[in-house]
Amino acid sequence: MKQLIIFDEASRSAIYGIGTYIREIVHSLCDHYQIIVIIYYSKKKEFIITDKKTHKEISIPCNQLKFIEGKNDIRYFLNSLYLIYDYINPKNEVVFLLNHFRRNSFIELLKEYWPQSKVLLTVHYMYWCFLIEGNASYFKEIISQNKKNRNIQIEIERDVLIEYHIEKECLEKVDHIISLSEYTRNILIDSYDIPQDKITLIYNGLEDNACILSQREKLFLKKQLQILDCSKIVLFVGRIDKIKGIEELIRAFKMLMRENCYLFIIGDGELLNNCLSECEGYRNRIIFTGYLPKNIIYKYYQIADVGVLLSKHEQCSYVAIEMMMHGIPIIASDTTGLDEMIKDEVNGYKIKTVENREIVSFDIDNCSSLLSSALDTDNSRLRIEARNKYEREYTSHKMKTELLYVLNEIYK
Repeated sequence: MKQLIIFDEASRSAIYGIGTYIREIVHSLCDHYQIIVIIYYSKKKEFIITDKKTHKEISIPCNQLKFIEGKNDIRYFLNSLYLIYDYINPKNEVVFLLNHFRRNSFIELLKEYWPQSKVLLTVHYMYWCFLIEGNASYFKEIISQNKKNRNIQIEIERDVLIEYHIEKECLEKVDHIISLSEYTRNILIDSYDIPQDKITLIYNGLEDNACILSQREKLFLKKQLQILDCSKIVLFVGRIDKIKGIEELIRAFKMLMRENCYLFIIGDGELLNNCLSECEGYRNRIIFTGYLPKNIIYKYYQIADVGVLLSKHEQCSYVAIEMMMHGIPIIASDTTGLDEMIKDEVNGYKIKTVENREIVSFDIDNCSSLLSSALDTDNSRLRIEARNKYEREYTSHKMKTELLYVLNEIYK
């Protein structure tokens, strides 16, 4: 029996991208592998094993030291392996899939306990992106400095270097790496010195649950959602965080000066209060829905005229995939993984990202102008191309096929 052991953490990332990724893998591979999902930092009060229809789920309670000290406790992860040992057969063909960077000692212990196993890592993020807003030129400047010339007084640069070395050691220790974008693949090769043949590019995939409505059906749905028939809908879905460019989007939208246009912001996050202040005077046209379940979000996809994603860094955005699945043209930043998802004036429009040492920013005037053009133009061609790109590159079937190939190859 082949076993696939997937490591996860109970966090906001589980609600958003990484959680979706793991659900897609479980759904795609449950007929090929016996799957166990191990959830760290669980809010459950004790060690619990749950049998699901497609997999087994092991919840490991939160270690309070993590929150007191503000850092991961490596002993927590090492000790957790004693708890799960009896559920993983060392004689089986075992693949461990990491979705977060881990210390060497954790990976070494996996290989010690299960010597025939293989360890994969999917790179959903690189921590320096959060520290310096995905500023790749600044990152390369920091890691390329001669050690004697490094100014360790600059705290953020010191933090970037620490995280870089943790990630580099982890990348070197695992057997194979899955990259979610060509951009990240190139960074891993050029900046982390990872051999090219150790990395496989596999875009995120989603099962096709889109429902493309006729104009009459859209009007009926708008009525259900209490939106005027003639309204134009600009849509953002995701975490309300600084890296998502929400404040820039709000400023660009305010410049439109249109009475029949509404910006719906679906999601929650730490920047909510700042964004609410930014909306003063426009509260009737900028609507924050908070976190919504998938079936409700899909209703907004069905009536949206244009989606906007001004992220300062992304790997392979599930929101962009969902928008393309529904045939929504996207206005997006040309940063990191988003750059290869949107082709300018084909399935959307791209906004230039400006990287300075202090800040990553966008041209708000340009964003507002593109919004205006997208809302005034017949976007039927862009809608068709958006849907076509989803069908070519981001289906669950394509992701499944490529994952199975990698899983089979690493055991040859």
